[in-house]
Amino acid sequence: MEKSIEDKAYMYGASVVTSLAAIFLIYKIFRRMPSQDMSAIIFANIAVAAGYQFVKLHKKYFL
Repeated sequence: MEKSIEDKAYMYGASVVTSLAAIFLIYKIFRRMPSQDMSAIIFANIAVAAGYQFVKLHKKYFL
């Protein structure tokens, strides 16, 4: 059960990474800004994965 939840958490994290990378890319094309958004993408990935695991497992470890 926990392995299944962990797998889904990583899947949601990967989808957040993909969508945020696309959003930042489109935004930067229009604004002509340098690429400095990697830390925001990594933080969002970790936050989504840990948040999903916390909601499903109710363990404070993931907070």
